[in-house]
Order: sequence, then structure tokens, then C-alpha cells
Amino acid sequence: MKIHFGGRRRLLAVAALLLAALAGGTVLLPRPGAQASPDVTIWVNSTDDTNDRADGDLALREAILLATGDLSVGALSHEECDQVSGTRWLAAPPPLGPHCDMLIGLQPPGASSPDTIGFDPTVFPPASPETINLASSLPELHSDNDTIDGSSAGVIVDSAGLCVFCLTISSDNNTVKGLEIYNCGVRVVGANNTIGGTGPGEGNVISGNTFGSGVYLYGEGNTVKGNYLGTDASGTVARPNYNGVSTESYGAVDNTIEGNVISGNRVGVTILYGAANTVKGNYVGTDASGASPLPNEWWGVRIWDAAGNVVGATTSGYGEGNVIAFNGRAGVLVTGSSATRNLIGHNSIYSNDDKGIENEDGGNMELAPPIVDSATGSASGHTDPKCYPCTVEVFSDDEDEGRIYHGSVATQNDTTGTWMYSGAVTGPNVTATITDGDGNTSEFSAPVEVTEETPTPTRTPTPTPTPTPTPTATATPTPPAGPTRTLVWGPGWHNETWSGASTPEQAFACAAGRYAAAYRFTDTGLERYFSDRPDISNMTDLSQYDAFLILITQPVTCLMPQASVPGTSRTLQWSPGWHNEGWSGPDGTTPENAFACAAGNYAAAYRFVDGGMERYFPGRPDISNMGPLNKYDAFLILVTAPVNCAMAVAS
Repeated sequence: MKIHFGGRRRLLAVAALLLAALAGGTVLLPRPGAQASPDVTIWVNSTDDTNDRADGDLALREAILLATGDLSVGALSHEECDQVSGTRWLAAPPPLGPHCDMLIGLQPPGASSPDTIGFDPTVFPPASPETINLASSLPELHSDNDTIDGSSAGVIVDSAGLCVFCLTISSDNNTVKGLEIYNCGVRVVGANNTIGGTGPGEGNVISGNTFGSGVYLYGEGNTVKGNYLGTDASGTVARPNYNGVSTESYGAVDNTIEGNVISGNRVGVTILYGAANTVKGNYVGTDASGASPLPNEWWGVRIWDAAGNVVGATTSGYGEGNVIAFNGRAGVLVTGSSATRNLIGHNSIYSNDDKGIENEDGGNMELAPPIVDSATGSASGHTDPKCYPCTVEVFSDDEDEGRIYHGSVATQNDTTGTWMYSGAVTGPNVTATITDGDGNTSEFSAPVEVTEETPTPTRTPTPTPTPTPTPTATATPTPPAGPTRTLVWGPGWHNETWSGASTPEQAFACAAGRYAAAYRFTDTGLERYFSDRPDISNMTDLSQYDAFLILITQPVTCLMPQASVPGTSRTLQWSPGWHNEGWSGPDGTTPENAFACAAGNYAAAYRFVDGGMERYFPGRPDISNMGPLNKYDAFLILVTAPVNCAMAVAS
């Protein structure tokens, strides 16, 4: 089943994925799944925490009872019946009397039906979230294929510390997304459940559970992705859990913790006893930008008597590195004699108060780190004792951790297991880790300062006079033909407007080698482009004013062409939902005038600038802060009803 928050109208998706990405987060591809289609939709239209037939409203507590089959539609009042899809109110004679019933041929909500629970956006507006204050834990979600979805509304669930678990999921293939949950956690006992998501607005905020974890994992195959764990909804202020997320049993295996901000907690991630869990693509100890400190008080990641887990990516490249920085103790702690074969790879680990990686009490066999012998533009070294066959990862750092991951190289089968990394290293210091054939990863090596190689002096021959050659012109790169504009991109996500017309490869050529991915949102879904992965890229040609996201890995100055578009206006057909667009009108246009063509048919607009996010809510100047738009500014707009928007085209 699925549990939604909304009314009997098409709900509008909140683009939280895009917001987090542009704030410095990580955009990840949806994982294939086989969740059943919803049969029944149950709308929550009350902030009360009740199970009362007489009040005429449907509370979240009642919606979960309906979804699990512990409350029947026949027990609902007339007003509550209206909040469940596929129902009708029957004016039956005695002995049944008037009652709620399903339309002929439709299954009622319950254990055998995949349902959706939603929040009415008139009660839970996205721009001004409303709070459900829990008096006790919510009913256990014990039926399969249910989704609690607050991604199209503004929903806060707060226990005020009255319970440690807001919600327990004891069944399989359920999803909880788009909620702000404070002062209690979500316990996942079943298998193949998802907490959060990568779609617009699907990430949860789960924070303030100081006596426990934001998310507890007891089962197998579960995914925690796209959430803020230990922060407020902005991802910049700490609201600590004890653990951001934790595994809590030997049965907690094959879980994935992916693409979250896990900061501000006592401990970021704790893996206790469980095996084969993966922690990848997270910000651990930073704010949502991935750059500013928001430390976990103790460790970023703690692996405690648990074996065979992965933090980052494997030696074969599966997974994605984490940013683990600014934490109050070690970035990654592996502790206990049973904590072996825990692979730590491809991460950016730096500025932690203790070691970047710490193996203690037999953790990862306390494998000896490699020795860096030379760092003169490239790096080389050996192992002591000899480690073969083993993989060395090479990093640059300001101190003695590994902020910049350069790459990896295998050790040689010689007397000391030597290794040589031929790629460039930037320094100022070079460090390295080593992973043995069983998957144990060492601590960082001692740092070695990068130096220039001293050339061997040679005898300079007496020069023979030669005629002075005629100077020739130095070739310069050919800029795009016609008018251009210059974009200066620093590392991180950028939301931009394309001003030319070409294939993705041509469009992003000015950033070649300095970007990881690009995305575009279309009516049919998300299009993506990876320059080295045509097998998973599906982005079609770009046209002028198409808005796109690009993940820059190194600073770059991009010279973008400006194609000529005839006419003084263009027509955009917007259906209800979020749209990512490029402004084509004159510079200095106020938001009110820029979006006037959609007046009365949109709820909010957002623009991302270097200083953060600007927002505009029509009729709400008290909470709006968006400045005037200039040509080619990219923006998000939440459309509430179909509209044909005639947008000006400035010369």
C-alpha cells in the first residue's frame, strides 16, 4: 500500500532532490524496483493524532490502521469515507443503516491491497508545513507494499520525546518519504523497504532522537536514501540523533545507506553486528552543501564487530565515495576482532579531529598502511610487511587524511610489494591506504609532501649560432561561432540555462573532464548524461532555454554559445507539478512580472544562487526573497493548474 498526504486532486511534487543537489548534495539514479501499483489512496486531512469516528477528519493514525486492515472502511463516518478513493456512502436501510463501502469490484484498503496514504496540501501546505504532535508511537506498519508519502505536502511528525520509535515497519516493500520527523526515529524490521527517495521531495528529515537513531535497520535489503539525518530541513542546523542511522542486529544485512546528509548527530552511521551493508554517496559531518562543517560529535562512521561492509566504493568501482569530514573523533572507526573485511574506498575524508580512518582492537586485522616513498608529481612506495595482491588508493590532503581521491594501483609481487601511481598528485601532502585481497582496508599512511623532481645536471654544449627563425602565430582554441556568454563554475551542482542548440556532448564540451554528470527534467521524467557512460545516458538534444543540472568536479570557465531565436515571445505549456525552466525575458524582471502569465495557477518559484536558495510565493512578500531575474536564469516553478505561458524573449 501507499500512504499519501493530499486531497482528491492531483498532488504536486515538491522538488527536494533538485534543491538538495543544488545545495551541494548528491544526485543518484532511482534503483529499479517492483513495488505494486496503488489500489487505494487514503488522504490525511487532519493534524490531530486521533482515532475518532465522530470528528469527521481522517488522521495519520487512522490512515495507517486502514492501510494495514486494522480499521475497516465500514467503520468510517461519511466525511472520513470521502477521504478514501474508490468508496461510496450507502444510505442503506436497517439493519446495516448508512455506511461507507467500496465501489463494486474494488478491494478495500488492508493487508491484501497496495495502498497510498497522502496529506491534503490545503491542510499541510508545502511552503508552510503543519505538525502532527504524536501522543504515542504510530501503529505498526505490518502489511506489505505500503507507501507513506509526504513529498507533495508540508508534513511534520513530532513526538516531543514521548516515544523513541515514531513508526515501526515490520513488513516488506514499503516506502516512507517526504516527511519531517522530529524527536523519534523510524525502526525497520522487515526487508526491502525504502526510507526516503531520489525523486522530487522524497527525502525525509529525521532528527532530534537524542535517545536513539534516526533510522534503525534490523532487516535486510533496505535502502535509506536522500534524507537529512540529524539536521533541520535546510540541512545547515544540527538537530542531533544519537545515531543518524544504525544497524542493530546480525540480521541487518545487505542494506544501503545512500545519498544522505548525516550530520549533527552523536555518531553519523553505526554498523553494529550486521554484514554486507553499503554506505555510499553521503555527506557525513558537513552541511547539505558538502563543504561547510556540521560535525557529528564523535565518529562519522563506526563499524563495531561487523564484517564485510563497504564504506564508499569497492576496488572494482562499485559504489560511490562519501564525504566524511569535520567529525569530532575519527572519520571512520573500525573496532573489534569481528570487524574484518570492511572495505573503505574512493572517499573524501578530511579535517576530522582524530584519524581519518582508525582500526582498533583487531578491526580490519589492523592491516598496516602502505609507505609512500616518493611524491614528485606522481607517487610511489612499498608495503611493510609485504602486501600482495593488494590495492593502494592514493590521496592528496592538507594534513594526514585523504581529501582528494586520485586513483588506485595494484602492488607488485616483489620483495616489498612495491607500487607506483603514475597519475598526477596535487598535494600539498600525499597519503595512501591499502586494501588486501579479503577486503580489509588500512588506516591512512604517513603523509609525504609533494616536491618537484630535481633534474640530473648535464654539461651544456657551446651553442652554434643559427639564423633567427621567422616568428609564427601561436594557435588559440577556437571559441564557439557567433555570440557567447561566460559561465564560471566551481565544484558542485549548478542549475543553468542552455543558450545554444546541440547534443549533450557538444553542450558540455567546455567542461570536458571537469564534470561528472548532467540531468534534465522533462514531462516524461529525468534525463541524464554521463560523458563516459553512453549505456546509461538518455539525454536528448538540448534547445535554447532548456534548464539543466551539471555536477562540476573541478573549477572551469565555460564559454557557452548563444543561438539566435526569432520572435519576441515563446509559449510554454505547463501541466500541474514542478517545472525547471530558463528565463528568456529581459534582465531585471521582477518575479511577479516574470511569472505573471501563470498568475493564479502556481504556488511557488525557486532560484538557486551562490549564496543559497531564493524563493517567491505570490501574495507572500513576508517569506519571499527572490530578486529580479536576468536572461538565462534557471528557476523552478510549482504549477497548480494547466497553463499556457507566453514568456518574453529579450534580444
